[in-house]
Amino acid sequence: MDAPQITLDELKLVGEEVRRSPLVRRTPLLHHAQHLFDDNDHVHGAQLYIKLESAQNSGSFKIRGAVNQLKRLAQTLPKDTELFTFSSGNYGKAFATVARELNLRCRVLIMTVAPLDRVAMLEDLGAVVERHEPSAIAARKAECQAMGMRYCDPFDDVDLVKAYSSLAFEILEDVPEPDVLIIGIGGGGLLSGVATTLRAAGHNSMRIYGVEPETANVMSLCFAAGKRVDLPTVKSIASGLCSPHGGHITYPLCRKHINEVVLVSEQELIDTTVKLAKLGFVVEPSGAAALAAVLNGKIPESLSGKRVVVVVSGGNITLEALQQLISGVH
Repeated sequence: MDAPQITLDELKLVGEEVRRSPLVRRTPLLHHAQHLFDDNDHVHGAQLYIKLESAQNSGSFKIRGAVNQLKRLAQTLPKDTELFTFSSGNYGKAFATVARELNLRCRVLIMTVAPLDRVAMLEDLGAVVERHEPSAIAARKAECQAMGMRYCDPFDDVDLVKAYSSLAFEILEDVPEPDVLIIGIGGGGLLSGVATTLRAAGHNSMRIYGVEPETANVMSLCFAAGKRVDLPTVKSIASGLCSPHGGHITYPLCRKHINEVVLVSEQELIDTTVKLAKLGFVVEPSGAAALAAVLNGKIPESLSGKRVVVVVSGGNITLEALQQLISGVH
């Protein structure tokens, strides 16, 4: 399976358009972040930078992709075409936010186990929300498409991948020559977009790592098999990283551009989320995955003396859920 060809000029053009959107903000990048973890030997001697996409509009990096994806669709689809997706997580929130801004009709399919507060949030953003049993989702997606609705994939879409160049260019403006980059993997959209951009910009010696939960490790299994694979079940405290399959677009790009996928445990995800909360940063477990890999020595090289950039990808966690993690009830 060949990776799609995406040029640096395309990435620059889309990245600039995304960054001009009123829905996208430039997020903070913490310098000298190693001093937040002075008791951790794994960051000793490193220059650690943390990119806080948890401070992004809609609470995650997903808004960058949705801005570009829905803008392109609005330019090409017949007027009044309804868009739909399957996501109760960060993409669903970003999708509904952008659809409202562009006055597009949108529908979000979610599983019946999704929290009711997530349903209310999506409805407040103007989305029609349908709750279905997992076994019924595929049939309902087919019905929606047969009715003329357009499906928007939450990660496996080249317009999403290109949009995440906006994050890569922000990083390079703050850290022109990073040595190591670490990003969590769900479907691989963010990682493939950022990695493709950095390689296209000539950063070929940089080491790029993806991070998955041990219990939702579809990309590492794809790497091991040398092809896309499916997981029958995926479950993790990091719900945003629970993709059941490798993407047709994102897997080949990750295979081409990143060095390795590493895994973190559920407890490591929880501990890192709690550690960040105690430092004053509200981050969801999915967003904490990359930092968890660093703090627990999962990166298979010494980071001492290196410029290390970690992306914290999202902060959509309720105060109640965060308190449960802090108190050990989860």
